[in-house]
Amino acid sequence: MRYEHNHQSFMTLLLAGLLMAGLCGFTSSAQGATITGSASVVSVNDPAFDLTARGNIDWAYWDTTSSSVTGDPTNEKAGASVVGSLSAINGTGLRGSTADTKADFTFTDGTSPVSSTVNNVSGVFNQTLNTEDVGLSLDLTLPTAKTYTVYLWLSIYDGTGTLTATLPTASLTDDSALSAGQSSEKFTFLYTLEVTADNPGEVLDLDLVLSVNGTEGSLSHVLIDGVAVSIPTPAALPAGLAMMGLMALRRRQPMRMHTGK
Repeated sequence: MRYEHNHQSFMTLLLAGLLMAGLCGFTSSAQGATITGSASVVSVNDPAFDLTARGNIDWAYWDTTSSSVTGDPTNEKAGASVVGSLSAINGTGLRGSTADTKADFTFTDGTSPVSSTVNNVSGVFNQTLNTEDVGLSLDLTLPTAKTYTVYLWLSIYDGTGTLTATLPTASLTDDSALSAGQSSEKFTFLYTLEVTADNPGEVLDLDLVLSVNGTEGSLSHVLIDGVAVSIPTPAALPAGLAMMGLMALRRRQPMRMHTGK
């Protein structure tokens, strides 16, 4: 008797399945820390951003008119702890604003209130105005070594800002989009960052500073309005894993037995 087993066919299917899993977005902590991003301008005509949908890990926003604030969020995702408080970079402290940004938010899983829609949040900025290299910072503590999508809403009045995102072994700096030009209104931007942490508990530091003063007067400043953090779940990934599962089932099928010479 002899056993017939097509080892070459199985290996071909296995490699195809592994390739499929890779194309579907499978990530591993061994690939190293990375930060990539893009920016877009927020318009007054944009619908409210759904923080619950964008922040399956955590979210927060800042909406206060107080002349002195601690940096704690006005509201945040109930029970979450990824988003920290804002802190000042140089300058004399933080404050709210009596002027609107263009950031509108809606949510259904907040702390207080639980659900609402808030329009034109004020954001928070440094009390020291019209001074380069002055701004504010926000830390996000990433609980696992996975890939996260971070949505960051920023505003600027009369000047140019610079955003720097930093992990222990990766960083990204951009000032190409953060410009209000010569205007008396606040410009709002949405940054979308793809961030992969090397280790659980790494801190993503987001620093926003005024890099070039404006020309409209002496009130140039940059603001942080809101943030949302999520772990993407690509719809295609289960298909790749399903392919590997089918291969495993095929591999475990009994080998056919033949008799004869």
